[in-house]
Amino acid sequence: MGLGRGLNLGFGTHVALPCPATDVRLRLSRHGSGVAIKALDAGGNAVDGADLPPASGSITTVALEGQGIVRLEFDVPQNETLLQEMCFVCEETEAGDIVAVGFDAQNQQFGPFVAHDNVVEVEGDALRRVRVSGRGRLCLVQICANIGPDPSEKAHREEMAQHLVDELAHWQDEGEVLAPHSTYRLKIASTASAGRASGRTICQ
Repeated sequence: MGLGRGLNLGFGTHVALPCPATDVRLRLSRHGSGVAIKALDAGGNAVDGADLPPASGSITTVALEGQGIVRLEFDVPQNETLLQEMCFVCEETEAGDIVAVGFDAQNQQFGPFVAHDNVVEVEGDALRRVRVSGRGRLCLVQICANIGPDPSEKAHREEMAQHLVDELAHWQDEGEVLAPHSTYRLKIASTASAGRASGRTICQ
């Protein structure tokens, strides 16, 4: 494509930053139509952006600023732009600037989440991997994961719940029962038969 090497942004690319940033600088090699860039925070809100006009064979530098930038979105209609360089400044956070970001199987990002009292909790649906970053040396002491109930245990609990519902329904049924605090006369009929058994006597 000329004008050096870089990451081909295709027709559109999403870039996740390893930490919330306040300042992002981009160096682009452009050879076609305009490029739209959005800087998003953890909530998906655009905190800054740039709409670049068409250019051919030029190097463009873009500066994006805002609080908590964690994701960049590039819209490149003609697939003719390279990302040659990206620099960013992380926000100052607590707990030694320890930040964790989670991702699912489709690489959707959850977070970033900041550590408090040396503990960082990452929340998201169907998490597949977690990236932890910070300043200085990091030591991972413990990992706890809530993977949900075992499928067999889930089926057993659902069966128990259905059994409870069925039994409660029986308590509400009206059947043939005796009225309380009443006097009844009962007639008992019985029969008896006798016979001989070989070798021993049987009494009933």
